[in-house]
Amino acid sequence: MQFALQNLTFGHRGKPLLPPLTLTLESGQLVALIGRNGSGKSTLLQTLAGLLPSLAGQMMIKTSGRHCPEPTLHADAHSIVGKVQQSGVQPLCEESSSGATTQEEWNIDFSSLSPAERARWVSIVLPTTPEIPPLTVLEVVQLGRLPHRHASLSQRDATTFVDSVLHRCGIAHLASRPMYTLSDGQRQRVMLARAVAQDTPIMLLDEPTNFLDFQATQEVFQLLHQLAHEEQKLVIVATHHLDWAKREADKTLDVRR
Repeated sequence: MQFALQNLTFGHRGKPLLPPLTLTLESGQLVALIGRNGSGKSTLLQTLAGLLPSLAGQMMIKTSGRHCPEPTLHADAHSIVGKVQQSGVQPLCEESSSGATTQEEWNIDFSSLSPAERARWVSIVLPTTPEIPPLTVLEVVQLGRLPHRHASLSQRDATTFVDSVLHRCGIAHLASRPMYTLSDGQRQRVMLARAVAQDTPIMLLDEPTNFLDFQATQEVFQLLHQLAHEEQKLVIVATHHLDWAKREADKTLDVRR
């Protein structure tokens, strides 16, 4: 899978923050986004996630049918195929008459997807906010499975998957705790776990190690490395840990005005 940005312009109130951005990122890459506070890192991540509209340019996903999120191959396949056909772009995923998924390469304009469809492609972890949901840790992490509620994964398998995510993110012992009882660092790890549970091909993280001590920071960076290199996700991380970025990232994007 490739995530191609073509003359992407982003900013606020019609004012670009940076010159148009053109580059191609791929599955299996760990990408570090660096720059000073206020340089546009958070705005870029939110634009890539579809939370903010781009000012110009395109964001294209290039992939084969076998890499499509499972619901795309079933309940939502026809709606997505229809959108890309109307826009003149090849359909992203479709099933053959035999039920097997095509192995041809497809392109799709990411901005044409609905929020529900985007949530099966991209997950995002933002800095924690003062608003704390009246939910337990387990309930928050389970929210990551909502975009996949029509998938063929059984309820038992889904529960097992969420349990494994809690352990991977080091918060299994907090599962029954209400969110309001957690520290900022613990809540940050819960948000990361929710994104991991969402199980998207693309993960965007804005300072995911905020509020974490040294040991926890290293554990999060190790997890991101595994997600990119072992599970072949495209992981894009905004960070101020420059030493880590230079040492571990496959690609570094320096965002400066």
